[in-house]
Amino acid sequence: VIQIVSDLRTFTHPGVDQLRPVDVADLVSVSLRFLSTEWKDGKVTIEQDIADGQEISCNSNKLTQVIVNLLQNSLDACSEKNYPDGEKPKIEIHGEVKNGLSILRIRDNGPGISEADRVKIFDPFFTTKDVGKGMGLGLSICYRIVEEIDGRIEVKSEPGRFCEISLEFPTKM
Repeated sequence: VIQIVSDLRTFTHPGVDQLRPVDVADLVSVSLRFLSTEWKDGKVTIEQDIADGQEISCNSNKLTQVIVNLLQNSLDACSEKNYPDGEKPKIEIHGEVKNGLSILRIRDNGPGISEADRVKIFDPFFTTKDVGKGMGLGLSICYRIVEEIDGRIEVKSEPGRFCEISLEFPTKM
């Protein structure tokens, strides 16, 4: 609880727009702590594989907001799917540095996103969630934040099997 309060104080501190190298594993760790009550019950397995020393030059508060939003969407998706026997809800978080890019992927084995919806998910106010469950602003805000720091966000999905969001950032700013 003390760590969550500390994370919230850091997250809500105003006026911190300067980009600086931030450890990706730390960003993911803070983001998972914000959502700990939603996944620590054991219903969703979270697997992490992040490269040692992987960094992204960013505003850590803003990028934490992006990661929290993406993880929340994955948790929501996992809760919507009826899994066949033997399959459990799972979120995989993978980080690597490759071809001059610092890459972070968040993949869930939820219901996925249809092609028709995939082309609209970054549009403001677009949502597939029930009324009262989402305003459709989360992914459009994520898109804007990622672009602000010269990053790229991409979505891969196979309906009924998975959804994967990739964040790619230049390793040198």
